[in-house]
Amino acid sequence: MVTPLWFEFACPRHGGPAHVRIHEAAHAVLAVAFGFVFENVVVHNDPEDRPAPGSGVYGGGVDYGTLDRRARFSRDKPRDALMMYCAGASAEHHFFGDTLPESFDGDLTAWKSDLGLFEGQTEESYRELIGESQKDTLRATFGLIVTHESAIRAVADTLKLAPSGALTFDEVHSIVAATPTGSIER
Repeated sequence: MVTPLWFEFACPRHGGPAHVRIHEAAHAVLAVAFGFVFENVVVHNDPEDRPAPGSGVYGGGVDYGTLDRRARFSRDKPRDALMMYCAGASAEHHFFGDTLPESFDGDLTAWKSDLGLFEGQTEESYRELIGESQKDTLRATFGLIVTHESAIRAVADTLKLAPSGALTFDEVHSIVAATPTGSIER
């Protein structure tokens, strides 16, 4: 299927699909690093074929199996989950110097939804929940993006070549293990 022109030019310098591959690859790599098993990570060639529930379109995602499983991870490890969610936009910024609109806000909203948090979060409430400020967690996330740069790039490149546009957890895990760091660090 041909990528819609609007999606290709969502970022005039890099194209929407390149952003989505890096974004979703970063989520998947950090999920592996944190030991959070998912079903698959997928990038859609035509995001209009895959409307997001209650909103517009989306270019891909990580399938966690069930929303309850995803929410349980966020409740059990809120800092790790926040880092995994923020990894997508953080990787876009690291690799491209910019992000697609809503990349960060959409992922942060999903994390908050997992935890039943919607409005009125303060730095103090984040500190109580994750043990540090949100800003400190974002700095740590950027550090993990740098640490796992090779793995993120390898997963994104493999997603581009995958006929289905999808990789399983085991496939992502194998790619991460084969990158120059040779390990899954956090």
